[in-house]
Amino acid sequence: MLKLAYPYKEKLQKAYNKIVYEDFYKFYNNGQWWSHEFILANDSWKSLEFVSVDSNDEIIGFLKADIERPEGYISGLGVMSFAMKSSYCFSKDMYQFLRDLFVKFNFYKITFNVVIGNPVEKMYDKYVE
Repeated sequence: MLKLAYPYKEKLQKAYNKIVYEDFYKFYNNGQWWSHEFILANDSWKSLEFVSVDSNDEIIGFLKADIERPEGYISGLGVMSFAMKSSYCFSKDMYQFLRDLFVKFNFYKITFNVVIGNPVEKMYDKYVE
């Protein structure tokens, strides 16, 4: 289930600290360094930030959309699943998140990058199709 990330900031920080140096997550920031602090926005002007939670209210993923408000489009996506294997719940929430960007929040375009070699690159290709 998708929920606003801000109320989960402490749980999110703990989940992030568990994976921050795992090789699987190197594609999230495409860099060679990581901040140890997971900083969430305190409003929705520049970004929309949500968590995917399971039936026990445990965080299984994080979804973020960077917003260009004057132009009215999404200029980047941040998607992080904390499950090392595929999660149906997270996949469903990601679909809902992308749908909400168009239908609920009325953005007309999403631009984003994916690092070539990222294991989820094929999934992004399917969403784009």
